[in-house]
Amino acid sequence: MDQKYIDKLKTQLRIAKGTVSEVLKNDIINCLDLLSNQVIQLKSDFQSTLHTHNTIIDSKNLTISTQIELIKTQKDLIENQKSKLLSEPSSQQQQVFTSTNIDAEEKERRRCIVIAKFPESSKPTPSERIAEDNEKVKLLLDEMEIEANKLNIVY
Repeated sequence: MDQKYIDKLKTQLRIAKGTVSEVLKNDIINCLDLLSNQVIQLKSDFQSTLHTHNTIIDSKNLTISTQIELIKTQKDLIENQKSKLLSEPSSQQQQVFTSTNIDAEEKERRRCIVIAKFPESSKPTPSERIAEDNEKVKLLLDEMEIEANKLNIVY
């Protein structure tokens, strides 16, 4: 092979090498541009999502703060009511006690009957008088067709 031919091949190889380098360089630049655009879009999407989440968190924090304030107010009201009850137990407790007594007395009245002008027993001993009174009351209740399990006779 002659030197001229070898020099020609070397020149073509340099040209080919430069062309391949240019093509690779352009491909790499295009890839970098594409990646850069994708990174920019991802950053924008992330910022938007982060802003939305921060807004939701701020709203939840406000709601929680409001609920905490309401709970504190309710606690204060309960403490005030408790304090009032402890300092003034007599009036409310007296009402409950009186109401219970009235209910018990009313219940007892509803269970009782009063018989006027009932003839008194003439038996000599108290136990005989009680027995005779019980018998007369039983007869009266039977006559009136009233059912009674227990009889308590009060004189």
